Amino acid sequence: MSFKINKTVSDSFLQELESSLNKTAVQPSRVDNSLFHQINNIMNSGVKSKFNSVSEVVEDMKVRSGLTAYLSKLSEKDKEEKELNKISTASDDNFIECLNKIKDTISNVITSTKGGLPVHAILDKIKSIHFEDCDSNFWEDARLVDYVAKANLQEKSKYPTSLNNKNIGKVMPINESNQWDNDYFYGINA
Repeated sequence: MSFKINKTVSDSFLQELESSLNKTAVQPSRVDNSLFHQINNIMNSGVKSKFNSVSEVVEDMKVRSGLTAYLSKLSEKDKEEKELNKISTASDDNFIECLNKIKDTISNVITSTKGGLPVHAILDKIKSIHFEDCDSNFWEDARLVDYVAKANLQEKSKYPTSLNNKNIGKVMPINESNQWDNDYFYGINA
């Protein structure tokens, strides 16, 4: 069995295929000028950039995004912190000097009360003793409060109290053994 192909049919088919391929294929600009102009117009739409370099575009983006303002605020904050550090360095020296003057008194007050006084009462007592030894800023410094609070807690931890102690708050009857503790004039009168 042999097939005979009609030559006219095959030629017309090939011609149709060739013409359809020519229509969809990209042609050089001299053949299909309209496609070339469309692409060229899209790429070079006639709008010139207002920036001359990439660095100018980056700087514009930084300004529009707020990065430049944020960085300037950070640099101002750094300057302020450096100024405060200069001031605080001088105040640190004064603080340490005053603290060294009154350290023994703080220790004596806390030890004698076994850490039982509140921090503000300790500070008031020390301030009444050493008021003129240090300037007024020293007495209001938070570092002093922290130092006294830590020392007070450390002393208080040496004397643990039991919450189950049923004698808390009871008045002990005065007898001969604890008479010295309760009556200051007992020794004179005895």
